[in-house]
Amino acid sequence: HLEENSIGLKHPEEAINISNKVDELFFSTPKHKKITVVVGGAGVTGCELAAELVGYMHALAEIHRRPMGSWACILIEASQTILGTSHAWIQKKAHRRLIDLGVTVFVSSPIVDAWPGMIHVGTERRAIECSLLIWTAGVKGACPGEIMRDVPLTKKNCLGVDEYFRVRPHKQIFAIGDVAATFDAKGNQIPLTAQKALAEASYVASFIQRSIRSGISSTSRSTSPRRPESAANPFPRNGTRRRSITRAITGR
Repeated sequence: HLEENSIGLKHPEEAINISNKVDELFFSTPKHKKITVVVGGAGVTGCELAAELVGYMHALAEIHRRPMGSWACILIEASQTILGTSHAWIQKKAHRRLIDLGVTVFVSSPIVDAWPGMIHVGTERRAIECSLLIWTAGVKGACPGEIMRDVPLTKKNCLGVDEYFRVRPHKQIFAIGDVAATFDAKGNQIPLTAQKALAEASYVASFIQRSIRSGISSTSRSTSPRRPESAANPFPRNGTRRRSITRAITGR
């Protein structure tokens, strides 16, 4: 019953929905009853959401004069660590930072079922009260089905692309962001984040401009393949957005 008793975080409208639902919980829930918001999945999206969400809940608690202990933000991950594809130091730092922010973190705790006001965790089906379940685990690409007859989708509903983000086997069709499956040097798929999309969009725009100016549609000697981010470090190397994400998750 996970689908009917949880909300996702994939589109801007869903982010607004989450904000409104959490605000409504603080407004309508009696002060003697605890509010528990659970984030299912401790990948990049889940960790960033939990880090931001706990601050939002702090602010709402002050507005609605709810005492400490009357609300909780819980991050639940099925595997043994959060940020599963990241370097160990990032996992450790992020875990400690989330706890310092006030997030309760459970690992090795798969959510096996959800009911109104309750979730079941682990093989023992441990019951945890849950006012709102936000599902961020198992993020897939934006291709719901076959969109190009000669291009099969990857297992995460993405299009296969070459090192220039051209959809294989085509040379003039490009794919980026959560439509494109890109991999690091070790063969690990890069997490489907907005930062990935922005970096790839910048590269592809420059690539197309250079191709038009040189009068060719294929790669030129002046065009180098873009070096992908490491799946072990999903944060972009440059830009202010990296600093805001890193600050939210690791405090740095």
